[in-house]
Amino acid sequence: EAAAQPLGAGATLWQAGGDAVVVLDGRARDDLILAGLRTRRVDALDVAVVRTDSRAAATVAAALHRRWPALTVLVPRSLALAARGLSTVTAPRAGTVMQGAGLRVSVDRNEGDRLDVTVEPILGEVSR
Repeated sequence: EAAAQPLGAGATLWQAGGDAVVVLDGRARDDLILAGLRTRRVDALDVAVVRTDSRAAATVAAALHRRWPALTVLVPRSLALAARGLSTVTAPRAGTVMQGAGLRVSVDRNEGDRLDVTVEPILGEVSR
C-alpha cells in the first residue's frame, strides 16, 4: 500500500511513477495545499479528488485547476451540476478506475455529498 503524504489538514498527496494525486476534504485550505506541493517540488498534478461537497474542498480544487488546467477533478455526485461545462471535472460512478503510469485511483462509492476512493501504487512502487 502506498504511503500517503499529508499536505496540511484536509489533504493527502500520493506520488508514484511520475503520477501525483491529491485527495481533499472539507478542512483543506488552498494556500496550505499549494505551499505543501511547492515544498515537495510537485510540478505536475494529475488528479484531485474532492471527497465531500464542502466549499473549502471545492475552492482548493479550483485553485489547483487554475494552476494545472489539464488536472482531472473528481467530485461527489452532489457537486456534478455545479461543475457542469468543465471538461476535466467529473462525478465518477462507483467502480470507475483511473490508472496512470504509477498510481491507480478506484472509486469505491459516490453517493450524494460523499466520494470515497482508494489510491494505490502500480507494482508497489512509491516515491516521496
